[in-house]
Amino acid sequence: MIVAIRVFMNYRNIEASIVEVHQQSEFIKQKDLYTKNFLEPYYFSEDAPYFLAHENNRLFPWEKRVRFTIPTQSAIFTNNKRNQNQEQEEVTPPYARRSFLWERRKTNPF
Repeated sequence: MIVAIRVFMNYRNIEASIVEVHQQSEFIKQKDLYTKNFLEPYYFSEDAPYFLAHENNRLFPWEKRVRFTIPTQSAIFTNNKRNQNQEQEEVTPPYARRSFLWERRKTNPF
């Protein structure tokens, strides 16, 4: 009886290993197809240095970093004082962007 159980467990382990190897080979095939069909056209194009530089988080000399900040509660309060008829806006990324551009316009109008 014990020998039969061991044989059955070995058989199940072998089946599980075969399935796992098939899954790994399928994953590698999909990865190769993705690289061949999607990434290679970018890597061999004229814009390849641009794509590779941005993959490595490097900026070109003409590019600048823009940092958006969430305005403080006092800034929201003064903004609401200015626009009393408007509803209070939520602090969302679009609102933070508008606030950034508004602050930028106040410091440098041109």
